[in-house]
Amino acid sequence: MSNDFKVFKGVWIPRQIINHPALTAIDKMLWADIDSVSGENRGWIKLNKTVADEFGVSERSITRAVAKLKELRLVNQADWNRRVLTTQGVDIMSMEVDKMSRGVDKLARQDRQNVEARVDKLSTIDNNIENTLEKTKESSIRMSDVMSEVWGEWLADKKERKEGYTGRGERAAYTRLMNLAKGDEGVAIQIIHQSLANSWKGFFPLKHDKGYQPSVTADGLHHFIAEG
Repeated sequence: MSNDFKVFKGVWIPRQIINHPALTAIDKMLWADIDSVSGENRGWIKLNKTVADEFGVSERSITRAVAKLKELRLVNQADWNRRVLTTQGVDIMSMEVDKMSRGVDKLARQDRQNVEARVDKLSTIDNNIENTLEKTKESSIRMSDVMSEVWGEWLADKKERKEGYTGRGERAAYTRLMNLAKGDEGVAIQIIHQSLANSWKGFFPLKHDKGYQPSVTADGLHHFIAEG
């Protein structure tokens, strides 16, 4: 009594594939799997996900392995169905070592080019970041310790009211402040406190004198801050 069911007993991997210097273990197993079903009008048509589950690897690993086997011409797409892979027409037994080496060299060159491209891209990103940081450093607001403290109060108030500045907006606001104060930090501090006291969103000339306010001493500034 014949058995209508064929029992899968394994696959055979020729020496040329086992010793191929460009193939990983996954590549070799995949080649053997494709070869085991290759024949006249027969071929390999498994989904990459199915093979990934069978091999216990990621689907991406199988995708790379298929691409490599095609690149090295160790498998072909069947003439009668381009979606089917087969080893038909591949003469593994007569493969020469120098042909293998050429395939390895080609893959190595491609890998090297890919690595160099990635390095160039990362280098460009690093340069852009460095240039941005340098520009930010150059455009940072310079002020005295006293002014910095009062300016920090203004920024905290704006943030509390959810009206915070962008970096460019903060520089523009500080420029307007110093223009109103004609470059005098003492007057600028008074303007800030005036806006804080009145919950204003911006800066305006001092109420009691729209003209230029004389500079005050450092002791006076500290006293002004302490007394509010």
